[in-house]
Parts: sequence; structure tokens; C-alpha cells
Amino acid sequence: MTAQNGRSVTFGISGNNVAPLRLAWKLDAALFAGLVLSVAGLVTSPLAAAEPVIQSGSVNVRLAAVVEQKQLNDAVVPEAIDRLGAHAGSLKAVRLGGLSDLWRSHADPAGEFWTLTDRGPNGTVVTPDGKRRTLLEPDFVPVLVHLRLQGGFDHSRRADDSGGVQIQATEVLPLVMASGRPASGRKNDTGSGDPLLNAADAIVLENDSNGLDPEGLVRLSSGQFWLSEEYQPSLVEVSGDGQVIARFIPLGQHLPGAGCDIFDVLPAEYAFRKDNRGFESMAVSPDELTLWAAMQSPLDYPFKDAGRKTGNVRVLQFNPVARRPTAEFLYRLGSPKSQDFLSKGNPPGDGKISAMVAIGAATLLVLEQMDGGASIYEVSLEQATNTLERTMPAGESLEMIRDLSAAAIRPAGKRLLADLSPHHPRMVEDVFREYGGGGKGRSIKLEGMALIDSQHVAILNDEDFGVDSGSETGELKASPRSCLWVVKLPAALAFE
Repeated sequence: MTAQNGRSVTFGISGNNVAPLRLAWKLDAALFAGLVLSVAGLVTSPLAAAEPVIQSGSVNVRLAAVVEQKQLNDAVVPEAIDRLGAHAGSLKAVRLGGLSDLWRSHADPAGEFWTLTDRGPNGTVVTPDGKRRTLLEPDFVPVLVHLRLQGGFDHSRRADDSGGVQIQATEVLPLVMASGRPASGRKNDTGSGDPLLNAADAIVLENDSNGLDPEGLVRLSSGQFWLSEEYQPSLVEVSGDGQVIARFIPLGQHLPGAGCDIFDVLPAEYAFRKDNRGFESMAVSPDELTLWAAMQSPLDYPFKDAGRKTGNVRVLQFNPVARRPTAEFLYRLGSPKSQDFLSKGNPPGDGKISAMVAIGAATLLVLEQMDGGASIYEVSLEQATNTLERTMPAGESLEMIRDLSAAAIRPAGKRLLADLSPHHPRMVEDVFREYGGGGKGRSIKLEGMALIDSQHVAILNDEDFGVDSGSETGELKASPRSCLWVVKLPAALAFE
């Protein structure tokens, strides 16, 4: 069945565990026709309740568009310049990049998205204490960015620089604290990971209680934003014009002198996030009464790499009205088809949650990335065990539990929708086309995912502001691109 423009469509996961979801999608069929991942196999089995089942089909990937390479300050709204004051200059030195999530509401015009930058361009430097990460622009102010797809698509060939489609920034909203002081990309905590250095002189940068490393994004129908960030980690409530209203941090943590309200209501264990692996992704339920924020990797709790063998990642459920957590679930990295998935865990190399989108009251699409590839899973929380109030014996943690069945913990149900791994080399080539060898030997960071309609998902990569992160000086050797790929979901996301 083909959806018509403006028609209310019902879609959900085939099977008994997930109810259909009715949304009023305004589809531009001509705009997205042909820019899909064609799926040879159909996934029709329901999500397993006790033991997740995985089925897959083959896919073909087509690059849809490339983010326009321009300076951030060219798109900053004029009134925001006044609020930034002297900090406005930090945007002039930085190009549009470092995009860490992708958001689109069903009510948004076709081809329009919201995204956000992370903490700013960074590199590495070798010091007597070893390799350390640097900030190239210590005064950089993270921003929210409104993107718009310009023109149409030529469905007969891939988008490229010579005649392809570009996504342009139409609006940039710098994040400014309620006190009027701009946010920064500097660290806001003292107990997690190595300090950041100034790339200009390798001197340690002072922490900033208003520092943010934003990674996840949702936008409510009111225009208000909610963000997740990696440093503390924290959930961040933001007004429609970019003003930070409040932050929600782990219990017992502090942000002295912060320019907004601070509430330490998140589980205390979250302060032990893996270095540079805090809250990575965010989703909101269709009724906007529930937020989900996922850690990128297992916590380093109660010791470093405690979850390396299990792949147990925490997903927090949060009520934005009551402003408090309401549940927590375990998401186990890796293939549910693995024989040891429930009994031991079998996480892939550098496995992590990169992005997610809610498609129901307890159903998510999750982009899971690993060395050399990525997969999109359909995930059900409906029958998953709520671990928020679970008490663990001294010296133990949820991250350490290998046999989940023996511990009476049911993880989030997982079912594979699309395996992107066979196409990963071509996607790397799309990003690093200016590098010698087409980016051979390099990796890409897929960090944004948005639902276009009931059949199409957009995926966006973070190209680190064009900085060669493998360089000890952080210099720009070439120009990797922010690319947008469009995925056609299999028939398991049935709609009528």
C-alpha cells in the first residue's frame, strides 16, 4: 500500500507484542522515491518476549544528500549574535559540522530536520602523560541547527558534489544559559576521564559548569528541545530559542555556579560513564510524556570496563513533566541470534548505541554501531525488566551480569531490521571521498537517525568538523563530509 500526501496512516510492528501507532504523516512521495535501501527479505515475526529473535534481509544503500560545507556563523539568527557577545567569534572559525543527532517530527515539512553540534572541533596531542585530547576552539558554543534539503533528487544516480543534493542550514541557535552566559564545549565534571587541553599551547583547560557535549536531541510540538549530553552525563531542557532552562544530573553530583537550574535526580551510577561515552542518543514517545536516553556504552561501574564482556547498556526512561526518571532497562549489545546472547553476552568490537527513534509507547528503532558496520534494530521495552530500583550486592553492578536469565532480568527485545555492515565500505567512501584511497582504513561515526515516514529512515554521520582526529595536531588534511543516507524499512513496519 502506498501512503498519499496528507493522509493519516497507521503503522506499527507486525506481530502481537506491539500495537499499531497512528500518525498524520504529510508525505512528499516524489521527494523520497527511490532513495531507499531495498530490502529483499521481509521481517514479519513478532519481537520475542523471553528470548529475542533476529531475521534479516539484504539491503542496497544509496547516498541521498551531503550537508553544505559553510561557516556556522553564516546561519546564526541575528538576535542570537547579541546574546553571544564576544563568544560569537568562535562560530566564525568553525564550519557546519560535528553533527551528533538528527530529528524530524511527523508534522515537519518534507526534507527538514533539526540537528545539533557536539562540544566543538578537537584533536589529540602527545604529552609526557601520554596522548591527550585537545579542543581547537575552547570558546566554541554548541548550537542547534535547522536543516533543509534543497531542490529535488535525481533518482537515477547517487547524490554527489557535481550535481547532487545539498542540505543547508537555515537556522542556527546557540545554546545560552538562563543566566545569559553562553554554554561552552569544555568539560563540566572533574571525576571522569582525562582533562582537556587547549590545542594552542597544550595547557589544561579549566572545567566549566556550563560546559556541554550534546549528543542526543528531540524537539516537542511546543518547539521546546530536550538534549542528552556526555560529560556529566545529563539531560538538558532547552527553550525553543536555545536557552538552557535546566539540567538533570546523577545523584550526588554538583555543577557549582551553573547558569540554570540543576537537579541531581539521575541514578548515581551514571557518573561512572566510560570516558567520552555518556548519554549518546535520545527519543520521545508519540504523546511526548516519556523520554528515553541511552548510554553509548556500558558504564565503568564499579570498575573500568566492567561491562566489556556483557555489553549491558542502560536505557533511562524519564518523565519530562514530573522531571524525574521513571524506569531503566538493559539493552544488550550484539546479535540476539548469538548462542550466548542471554547467558553470557557477546558484544561486538567497539559496540555502542549511536541513535534511536521512538515509534510507539514502548517501541524504539535503535542504530547500533560496531567496528566495520552498523545495524538498525527494532526494540521493545514492553516486557523488559525495570532495573531502576534494583539493589545489587556490594562490588557488583548491572554491567557485570552475564547470565541475565539467571538474574531474572529480561533485556530489551531486539529484532534486526537492516544490516548496514556490507555497505559500510561504500559509506566510508562517501564521507572520505577526498582522501587518498577513498578513506580506506578509516571509520565513520553514524550518530543521527530520524524517521522520515513509516517506511523511510534518514541516517547522518558526524565528520568531526572536518578535523583529522587521527592526527596528533588536529590539522585538516582533507575534507570529510557529513552525508545523509535514506533507508527504506522492511515490511515489518506495516501501515495501512
